[in-house]
Amino acid sequence: MPIPRLRQIHPISAAMHALSPCSIHYLQALESPFELTQGACIPDLHAVNSKKTRVLTRGTFETSGTTGVGFIVINPWCNNSDGTFGYKTANTYAGTAATTFATGVGVDVITSPKFPYTNAEIGPIEHRVVGVGLRVRYSGIELYRGGRAVMLRQPENTNMIGAESVNTLFDYAQAKTFPVTTEWTQVVYKPVKPAEYEYSSSGRATQGGSAAFNLAFGVTGTAGPTNSSAIFEFEIVTHVEYVGKIDGITLSHTDVVGMSEIRNVTMKDKPTAHSHKRLLSTMSKIGQNIMETASPLVVDSIKSSESHGFMSNLLRQGKNAVKYLSNIPHQLEKGALQSLRRTFSGGLLDSFAPAMELLAL
Repeated sequence: MPIPRLRQIHPISAAMHALSPCSIHYLQALESPFELTQGACIPDLHAVNSKKTRVLTRGTFETSGTTGVGFIVINPWCNNSDGTFGYKTANTYAGTAATTFATGVGVDVITSPKFPYTNAEIGPIEHRVVGVGLRVRYSGIELYRGGRAVMLRQPENTNMIGAESVNTLFDYAQAKTFPVTTEWTQVVYKPVKPAEYEYSSSGRATQGGSAAFNLAFGVTGTAGPTNSSAIFEFEIVTHVEYVGKIDGITLSHTDVVGMSEIRNVTMKDKPTAHSHKRLLSTMSKIGQNIMETASPLVVDSIKSSESHGFMSNLLRQGKNAVKYLSNIPHQLEKGALQSLRRTFSGGLLDSFAPAMELLAL
């Protein structure tokens, strides 16, 4: 059997082999939450029974009919069907780009009746956020599409209500600015504090803290026709775990190494219109880190005539990778299959033929 040529192992293949299925789903929930259609968990040290829920919320908001300014701000820690999920502007909003985000005239409350529990039921039931995404696109008359838009996750996950405006969002290096477009552009939640990985009944950013509305989209210079507002469509997806006296629970998984790899490469969270590309890039970075760390061990294993065991393990993990490819977005599936073909036909097997069974979906 030829010695495996490590330089021919594609980073995405390495990530697929090394990350557990739970970790792959967690990575999707963080980087590409809309494409993940099933429940997910955080693969941390404590594997508990939890209810894994995906909640999709849709709606529209409008810019001011007089100033052409509008915004939507959401709280990713919202955990119930009648709580305040966020705020959005209506055509009666009178604020300007310099007006601090606030509740009041022309600002509507967003709720999501699709959450499985009401605020009154939360308490004995605790939750933690796995992943959240907010995406927005222009849905008005094409003739009047114009203006400037900006998306941001507040880097410290602090509250934007009363602290930020459309103008101040542009000042953040993490923000994405772009002309108003009919293409989806999304911003995603990222945990930055230890408490944000823990279960809580408060639905707040930090233990004992106040609610933090920290995912935002703002637009200015889009007023549509005279004295009429421009309309935007939004979607919010929330992946959440519940624990307590509830039904539908399944065992969570532990993959501390995989979770560490994910945390090391996912802190860059600039909003994007191409979430699958960011997911592929993140998978590639994780795989590269894994190869750089594991390569000496693999080489030692080969030198001590243990390559057969290495190959058997690689084949087993390859089967697991293919098994879970169906749960990954089409773009990642295509890239991962190409990577697997490159891996299994690049010297790790005598020929491409033995790998065909693995690649047959």
